[in-house]
Amino acid sequence: MSEIAAQVGAHPRTLNRAFAKYVGMTVQEYRSQCRLAQAGELRAGRDLKMAAVAAVVGIGRSTLFRLMSEARRGVRGRHK
Repeated sequence: MSEIAAQVGAHPRTLNRAFAKYVGMTVQEYRSQCRLAQAGELRAGRDLKMAAVAAVVGIGRSTLFRLMSEARRGVRGRHK
């Protein structure tokens, strides 16, 4: 974010606020949505481990990836 802000001559916080105003979400929320969408495409019809998918989309921990996925789908806790 700092690099982008520097390129356009803005403070990172100012850039994030402007982004949120026009896009309706913060840069971090947008990045998370993009990563989760990419993860969904990767997993579609494949039997891939969450850790592998998380690493490919840039989410370092599979636990965080699982929580983000569940939050996006409105799922809580583990389901068997």
